[in-house]
Amino acid sequence: MNIGILTEQNDTRVALIPETIQKLVADGNQAWVAHMAGAKAFYSDADFEAAGAKVASTDEVLGAADLLVSIHPPTDEILAKLKGKAIVSS
Repeated sequence: MNIGILTEQNDTRVALIPETIQKLVADGNQAWVAHMAGAKAFYSDADFEAAGAKVASTDEVLGAADLLVSIHPPTDEILAKLKGKAIVSS
């Protein structure tokens, strides 16, 4: 399963941290993290890459994600860019 994580709007948190990403990847999932998604929470793109995630643009994450994990419900604009039958968990 491709799991997507975006930058949270008006929030300093990130939906999944590298430690959790590492466990999900070890279980056979692929994680896609938007560039700089963890910066406000003091996690770098390199931290996510070291955990096994692919760091990509927001549009690339949305195009790949089977499951989008977020803290806040995504906007209609974000939902419109998700691939068909993707699941949102917020």
